[in-house]
Amino acid sequence: MKKIRRYQKRSKLTEPPEFMKQQAGHGLEGIGPDDVVWVGEDGTLAEKKVQMIIKSVFGQKAALRFIVRAVINRHPVKNGSTTKDERIDSAMRALLGLSARRGPKLLDGDEEILSLIGDEYYLDFFTAGRKKRSLSEICRAILQKKLPDYQNLNSSEQDHKVRRLRRKFNYSKDQILVARSYENELPEGRAFRKNMTQTLRSMAALGIVKKNLAR
Repeated sequence: MKKIRRYQKRSKLTEPPEFMKQQAGHGLEGIGPDDVVWVGEDGTLAEKKVQMIIKSVFGQKAALRFIVRAVINRHPVKNGSTTKDERIDSAMRALLGLSARRGPKLLDGDEEILSLIGDEYYLDFFTAGRKKRSLSEICRAILQKKLPDYQNLNSSEQDHKVRRLRRKFNYSKDQILVARSYENELPEGRAFRKNMTQTLRSMAALGIVKKNLAR
């Protein structure tokens, strides 16, 4: 089934898109998250912006960042003063002559956690009948799964981590969710995964990255 790009404006985040409700009983009840794509909270994200995001998340810089991350994961720094994501940003600037990344500062593991938050947010947004959670609830659930020491923090510290991730997710929401929409749909997304897998396998054979990353 070809993905449906446009849908009518939603009145509330806690409801499924209007086109799903209007077509109930007409053979489209099976439409779900994998049949639609993200075009903004209210469905007004411009096509030009979507194409810019697609080029960004499946382009050359994204591929290089993927490879740099794998290399840095293979060579951790113990008791270092810089985080893993700071090392990645520094390497990207050195390789491509990029300026410093704009937006909230990323801590170790943030990119993976933000991607997981995006998965849950996307499913909540598009799945009819699924319990709709606030962004804070999603952030808290992911933190409980991914950070072993989260439960040992006091309530103020937990709330601080949730607020920090919520702010970072909102800053990059459209980029995260457009990538989630198209990763299995576009030739660019499929080619990106295939090429990255092949590249990491070759690098793993040379001992440059971990073997389990090349699967």
